Amino acid sequence: MKKLISVSFLLYIVLNCFSCGESTDDDHFDSKVILSKVGQIELSLDSLTANVVTSYFHLKTDSTDYFALLNIYTNSIYLYDLETSLLDRIISYPEEGPNGVGKFTNVTEFVMDGDTTFFYDRTKKVLYVSGADKELLLKHPFGMMNPESPYGMWGDWISKTDRNIYNLSGAVVKYSFQDIPYGLDSLEFELNLMTNEVKKSFLPIPIEYVNGSWLTESLRYYRVFDSGDRSFIYSWPISDSIFVKAPDNKISSFYLGSDKVKQRVPLPQNKEKVLMDFQRKASFLYEQGSYANLYYSPEQSLFMRFAYSGVKDGQVDANAPYADTTLYEKYIILGDENFNKVGEFRSNQYSPNAVLFREGYIYLLRNTDDEDHLVFDKFELISNEN
Repeated sequence: MKKLISVSFLLYIVLNCFSCGESTDDDHFDSKVILSKVGQIELSLDSLTANVVTSYFHLKTDSTDYFALLNIYTNSIYLYDLETSLLDRIISYPEEGPNGVGKFTNVTEFVMDGDTTFFYDRTKKVLYVSGADKELLLKHPFGMMNPESPYGMWGDWISKTDRNIYNLSGAVVKYSFQDIPYGLDSLEFELNLMTNEVKKSFLPIPIEYVNGSWLTESLRYYRVFDSGDRSFIYSWPISDSIFVKAPDNKISSFYLGSDKVKQRVPLPQNKEKVLMDFQRKASFLYEQGSYANLYYSPEQSLFMRFAYSGVKDGQVDANAPYADTTLYEKYIILGDENFNKVGEFRSNQYSPNAVLFREGYIYLLRNTDDEDHLVFDKFELISNEN
């Protein structure tokens, strides 16, 4: 069964894997801080669990920290005690029936908030809210053909902003391949669990997109929520800046990029020739750089942004664009509480799909061939200034 799982995840792994190897001083670039490895934890996987993280949640209770891992094969969530690294329990969810939450897939995302768990699968475009004893509190279909539906990206795709009020991230993927007009709303949604009402909220697309035509992959964003000052912070693929939306909807931008990431550009005037040719489209996409996952640790006042350099020109394999890890680089960019860049590191050996901040340490998910464990390297952040 383990082999079967690995084969079925092959494409997913190819799109997300990093090359293996220990960090060296050459991996730090003009950094005010250094990531110093001080330990490692391993989480054992059973025969029904793949060693690829498609969705996870860091659940913090009064007594225990848990790594909650979605298992799409068993429609369940595995809870690992991070103090002992042992599997604590498995929560299984029905697919059908009055409390059914659908069949989990590799694009199902979830978030846990006390006794409430939120599920969203962008292929079905349905939001499920499951309460205590797995009672279904809400099933909200946005509509399979509805272009204005949440995209459910990694990170804080749903965030609690007030009592019974949650904010969902969206996307402007309906504008793929079209010229982006000025003032376009890039879509966020507000959910009121008291009334079960879902309505759009404000988020304009960055000016860098305007008057350009973009591939779908360029129109997805990642975000985090700072519950302290109640602001949202966004990482858009094409921009070397992050964008901060204050509670009054004022938006500011701050540089948190790298000169080693190739600039992402819009489609050319003859875009049909790119879109109709599979190899040409893949080359156009993967030869460009990109900014991706964004994480935030309020305890450490630290932002972590992942970035891709872009595959070397003419070297893209359309069927496995990220298979050869000698053809591109991955980076981690760190920012402080004032959004100042304080560090940049080559991170080819780590996955961007899971990062944990715990007790002052940073845990990065190492990409390994070990089918029986998830391996997190434990890092301490130390000053690099004299």
